[in-house]
Amino acid sequence: MVVIGLPLALRKRKKVGPQKREELCQYLKEMGIKVSLAEKGDDKEKIGLSRASGQKSEGTIQLQEQNINFINIISASSQYGTNYFLDHLVKSPNIMGGRTLKKTRLIRKKSPPLWGKVVAIEWKGD
Repeated sequence: MVVIGLPLALRKRKKVGPQKREELCQYLKEMGIKVSLAEKGDDKEKIGLSRASGQKSEGTIQLQEQNINFINIISASSQYGTNYFLDHLVKSPNIMGGRTLKKTRLIRKKSPPLWGKVVAIEWKGD
């Protein structure tokens, strides 16, 4: 009995790969968002990989017809377990030059103008 049980106990068990990417993709599909799983090894997986030493990218999910192009799923392993993070980039019209930024500033009104207490706050700008 020991001869049969020892090799079974000492052999490496096959680990099941992480299923978080597939779970998130399925959940987003159930919500009505058009998503698809991206291929592993894409350049987009490298975005946001600077949180911790034991982290790796679990893959990306592509979103269609949304303000966000893709979601990168990152796992950070430690002695306490695995934490998952989501990184994404949002399209902004300010970056593309679509509109100009407005200049605003905060004006503090004081009771004596130079050293007094602040009694009101106003926004001034374009």
